[in-house]
Amino acid sequence: MTAATQWRLDVIAQGDRLTDAAMEETADMNEAKALVHGVVSRAMNNIEGPVSPSALESDMGRALRKRAAAP
Repeated sequence: MTAATQWRLDVIAQGDRLTDAAMEETADMNEAKALVHGVVSRAMNNIEGPVSPSALESDMGRALRKRAAAP
C-alpha cells in the first residue's frame, strides 16, 4: 500500500467522528453527512501528506459556520 493510499484511508477513518460532531450542530443526519463529505473531499483533493484530525475538525468548523451564516 502506498503512503498516499494510507493517508486517504486515515481521512476516511475520521468520517464517523466528524459525522457525530456535525450531528450535534445540525440534528439532521443527511445534512451532517453532506457536510462531512465536503470535508473529506477537500482533505483528499491533491493530498500530499497526512491530514491531521485537527485539520479536519477546523474544516468542519468552517463548514458549520458557513451553514449557520446561510439564510
